[in-house]
Amino acid sequence: MLIYGGCYLQVRRNLLGEVAKVDTIDFRNVRTDKKNELFYYSDDFSNGKSYGRCKMHIYPAFNNENVSIYYSKNNKHQTYPIPIWGSAVLAAEIENNINQYHLNNLENGFAPTSVVSFNNGVPTDEIREEIEKAFDEKYTGYENGGRVLINFADDKDHSVDIKTIDVPEYGERYKALAERSQQQLFIAFRATPNLFGLPNATTGFNSQEYSDSFKLYNKTVVKPLQDKICDIISEIYGIDEAIEIKPFNITFE
Repeated sequence: MLIYGGCYLQVRRNLLGEVAKVDTIDFRNVRTDKKNELFYYSDDFSNGKSYGRCKMHIYPAFNNENVSIYYSKNNKHQTYPIPIWGSAVLAAEIENNINQYHLNNLENGFAPTSVVSFNNGVPTDEIREEIEKAFDEKYTGYENGGRVLINFADDKDHSVDIKTIDVPEYGERYKALAERSQQQLFIAFRATPNLFGLPNATTGFNSQEYSDSFKLYNKTVVKPLQDKICDIISEIYGIDEAIEIKPFNITFE
C-alpha cells in the first residue's frame, strides 16, 4: 500500500464458500482492465506489447467464486493507484544525480575540466557531430564530473592540444538543489527531517520535537493506512465488528 498506493490480494474459498486463504500478490505482476473487473497475473510482462505472448492467469474481481482478486487502491477514478512518492520522482533523481556526480569527482581525484583542441582543420559537420557524440557519451553527464570539452581549429602545428580550465565552484548550487530535493521528498512522504535524525536548522535536535513529529506522522500517515488495512480485512472476511491495529508508541523521557 505504501510503495504502490494499492495492493492485490488473492482470495481462495473452500467448498462451503468460506474464505480459506488470502495471499498477497506482487503488485508488479498484475494488470487490470479499466473497470477493475478482470485481473491478469503473469510472472513476466517484459514481452508486454502483446499480452497474448505472456503466460497469464485471469481472475475475476473479489466475489464468491473459488478464486478472486481483492483490489484496493488510493483513488477511485483511475485504473491504477498513484503512490504518495509520485510527486517526488524528479527530486529523487536530482538527489541521486548530485550524489553520483560528487562520487565520480571523488573517484577521479577532482580532476579539472580539460579542453581538447584538434588543430588539423575543422572537419565537416557530419564528422564533427560523430566525434562530439562519442566524447559526450564517454565523458559528459553526471557520471563524469567535469572531464573533457572538444574544440576544432585550423592551426599550422596540426597537433592535438590539451588544456585544463578552471570551472566555477558549484558547491553552493548543489547544496541548494540537494536541500530543495530533500524538502520535496519529505513533503511527498508527509514526514519531517527530525524523524530521520536530521536536526532542525535553528533549534537543533531535541526529544520533544521528535515526539511531536512522531505523533503527527502516526496520526496523519500511519493511522489512516492501518484503518485501511482493517477495512480490507473486515470486507474480505465479512467481519461486522470494528477491528483496529494497536498503535505503536514511543515513550520519551
